[in-house]
Amino acid sequence: MDRLARSHQPSIDSVLERVSTVLLQTQRKAQCGTLDAASTDKELSELIANLSRIEGSGTNIPEDLIKKSIQSINDLKQNLPNLIPEQDLINRYDQTNPNPHGKGRHQLDIDVNKLQQLMSLGFTVKKIAEDGLLGGKIHPNTLYKLLKEHDLQVRSSYSTITDDQLEEKVAEYNREHPNAGAMEVHSYLKTQGISIQRDRCRAVLTRVDSAGAAKRWSCTIQRRQYKVPTANSIWHLDTHHSLGRWGIVVHGGIDGHSRLMPFLRASTFNTAKAAACFFCTRCEPVWFTKQSKSRPWNRIC
Repeated sequence: MDRLARSHQPSIDSVLERVSTVLLQTQRKAQCGTLDAASTDKELSELIANLSRIEGSGTNIPEDLIKKSIQSINDLKQNLPNLIPEQDLINRYDQTNPNPHGKGRHQLDIDVNKLQQLMSLGFTVKKIAEDGLLGGKIHPNTLYKLLKEHDLQVRSSYSTITDDQLEEKVAEYNREHPNAGAMEVHSYLKTQGISIQRDRCRAVLTRVDSAGAAKRWSCTIQRRQYKVPTANSIWHLDTHHSLGRWGIVVHGGIDGHSRLMPFLRASTFNTAKAAACFFCTRCEPVWFTKQSKSRPWNRIC
């Protein structure tokens, strides 16, 4: 099925197709030795959740087959290699104060006002900590402990709407927009003055339209991975148009293996001839370039 047509017409078949694709990718990663335990476990959990959603939705698929599929995926989850991803220790938060008790490591000097400001803008505590929005990466538990010390609560900013009232609101919006996902529904509720947790919004939307949630999940774009054996095996060419209002187009190329940029030039022409000129000029000293990969309008054959 064409991806564009599938994205506009989600169906039970698209759910099964997505399940098959994820399992095939998992098998390939296991064969190549690139299987990541955390991400794969999350993907398999999504498969189980969406197969469970269509289990009792009155489809033509036998329920015994769906149950066997869920059991097989559960067995696969249990047999996943215990791979622990390396923790990124770069750009750690290093502003500290001496420990007031006189012993132990220094305490982190965190600006509580800045933390409150970020939370008021809609950033979660986990995102603030892991993305280093306070000036460096911090463990989320450190921020939760700081909030507790200053008698600040994250939940106080959420609306106190009951589940029945929330389901009624979501069901009303879902009837008018059956393909709306959790993020769209969450934004709609904000426009209505209702601020709730994203997990709660997803759970309510799943209860209101479980089969629709599985169909929407099956149509999300999957990012593909590829490997480049050596440098100069493949170059990626593209153009940048942020300066287009001044008549300037930036042509750039990057090596798919080393991420080295062979060329980055500005031009007043957004044509294939201009891209070919920059590409061929750079290929003269690097004559052993094998392939070139770009968008169709910039492809150099």
